[in-house]
Amino acid sequence: MVLPGHLAGGYLATYSLLALTNTSFSPTETNILYLIGIIAGEIPDIDLIFFYFEYKKKKIHKISGHREYITHTPIFWTCISLVAILPGIIFNSNFIFYTGLVILFGTMSHFIFDSIE
Repeated sequence: MVLPGHLAGGYLATYSLLALTNTSFSPTETNILYLIGIIAGEIPDIDLIFFYFEYKKKKIHKISGHREYITHTPIFWTCISLVAILPGIIFNSNFIFYTGLVILFGTMSHFIFDSIE
């Protein structure tokens, strides 16, 4: 999938999460969560940067793809999400907790959209 699709997926995942859980955040916090969700929808493709430089450096013509990097795996982003969720639980902060959930939902939307490509 291309950039606009992943960005939209991150937005929709965040919208769904916030609508289904019926949370009450300030407008600023809600906008921050939407921004994080939109970025999370695209962030697994950060490996394209590494892939591009490796490709340019090695001058490889037959390459297997950027999805082989650890940053393009669901388990990696699940662990990152848990690292973000745990401080929310420890400090009893609903906003930090939801930040981790938004990262999880946004990145998983990326993998769902990649799988139907």
